[in-house]
Amino acid sequence: MKIVILLGRNFGDAVIQKNNIENLIKNNKNTSFWLWCREDFKYILSFNKYPNVNYIYNSFPMGSSHKLNYKDIFKLLINIIKLRKLRFSYAIDFT
Repeated sequence: MKIVILLGRNFGDAVIQKNNIENLIKNNKNTSFWLWCREDFKYILSFNKYPNVNYIYNSFPMGSSHKLNYKDIFKLLINIIKLRKLRFSYAIDFT
């Protein structure tokens, strides 16, 4: 089973959801997780001790990303296409 977790909001939301996400990953070791978040959250949401976690980073047009430019929009679309090809079983949106 593959699950994508979307966390595209603010810094505080990432801190609040960190424990929930870690518990989900820790209690489902046979599930492959993809965490899709802002690159700013890389160090907050680092679950390197779990081999079943993959990461994809983007700037998101929602929330308070004031640095979104054409390059970020193009990267966002490329990542959406890449993630759709993975055919996830479930998606969890923490926005």
